[in-house]
Amino acid sequence: MLTRALQKRHEIDSFIARCEVEREVYKRVPREDHLSQDDWLLLTEIAEMLKPFYDSTMRHQSRAEQGHHGAIWEVLPNIEFILEHLEDLKIRYRDYSTTPDVTNSTPTRQHRKHTLPPTLSLPPTDLSEDCCKHFRMAINNAWQKLDNTQPRPQLAIYRTMLGNQSGMG
Repeated sequence: MLTRALQKRHEIDSFIARCEVEREVYKRVPREDHLSQDDWLLLTEIAEMLKPFYDSTMRHQSRAEQGHHGAIWEVLPNIEFILEHLEDLKIRYRDYSTTPDVTNSTPTRQHRKHTLPPTLSLPPTDLSEDCCKHFRMAINNAWQKLDNTQPRPQLAIYRTMLGNQSGMG
C-alpha cells in the first residue's frame, strides 16, 4: 500500500488540493492530514527500508519447492540477507554526532563481509534528526530480533538443515 501511495503521490496531492476549495468544511481534509515534502521523503525512506522484507516474503510465499522436507532451509539465506540489509541501514542512519562506531548499539556479525555502496555511507541530511533517531531504534530492534531468532551455526539442527539442502534438489 505504501508503494502504491508513492506511485500515486500527485493524485493524492491533487485530491487534497481539490478538497481545500470545498465550501463545506466537513468535506475538507484536515490541515494535520496534509502530506508535506518531508512526509513524502519519510514515506520514501520507509518504503526503501522495507522493500527487502516485502521481496523476501513474496518470493517465499507458497513456493516451498521441496516442502515435503520442510521449507526452513529455503528461508535461512534470506534471513542472512535481511540481516546484511539491516547492518547497511545501521551504517546509513548512524548517529554521526556521538560516535564513529558503525553499529551504534548492536554488534555486527563477525563473519559477514560488508558491501555497502559508497553513496549510502553519507549521512541522510534530508531527514530530521528525530526521524533518523526513530529509524536507528527500529533498525536496531529489528536486527536484534532477527539475530536472536536465527539458528546458530553451532546448533546441530542448523547444520543438519544446511547439510540436507544440497541433497533435496
